[in-house]
This record gives sequence, structure tokens and C-alpha cells, in this order.
Amino acid sequence: MSPLKERLGRPSGFGAPERTATHARGPRILFADGQWRLCATSGLWNANMGCGNQRIAEAVGKVLIDHSYLSLFRSAHAPAINAAQALLGVCGEDHYDQVLFTTSGGSANDAAMKTARQ
Repeated sequence: MSPLKERLGRPSGFGAPERTATHARGPRILFADGQWRLCATSGLWNANMGCGNQRIAEAVGKVLIDHSYLSLFRSAHAPAINAAQALLGVCGEDHYDQVLFTTSGGSANDAAMKTARQ
């Protein structure tokens, strides 16, 4: 194994310039050592769209200005209703008739387990 690969594989390699991202565009990431590398984290929910996607940034920015943070605790709001309808449209309303929004992965798992027990 090369010395670089050996050093990067250890926790002590954390923060090394060749492992510290400074900028990203599309599928490529610029590291502090000046090298652009291909992003290979396609399993992450957002990475498939690429970094710095202008359409996504504009959509997120608009929602942050128009709605900031609206809770779903005992009330609804238009973005949640629209998202639920879009999800049902993709998943098929013949299979699903409701969407349950949660605030985190942990609460989503909790809700899934409680629903399954019912």
C-alpha cells in the first residue's frame, strides 16, 4: 500500500489537505491540496444531483424566504401538502393513501415501527 493510501486510511489522516474538501461543482470536489476529484458518494440522497446545482439552490432559497420553517405540528402548510401529493403521485395512490412527515431519521424509524405494530 502506498504511504498516502496508508495515511489516509487512518483516523490520523483526518484533516489532511488531500482529504479536506474546499469547493464542489457538479460531480467533482476540489480538495485543499488543489486536486479536483470525482465524487463517489452517489448513495447519499443529494449527491446524485451534483454539487452547486443552480436550480436546486434557487428552489431552496425561495422556500427559505417564503416559508422559512413551518411546523407540521397540528397544522398543515402548502409546501407539505404539495410534497405529499407529489410523493403519492410517484409511489402510486393505489398503494398508498397518506404521507407522514417526521423531523429526523430517528423519528421516521420510530413512526415506521409504531405503524408496523398497529
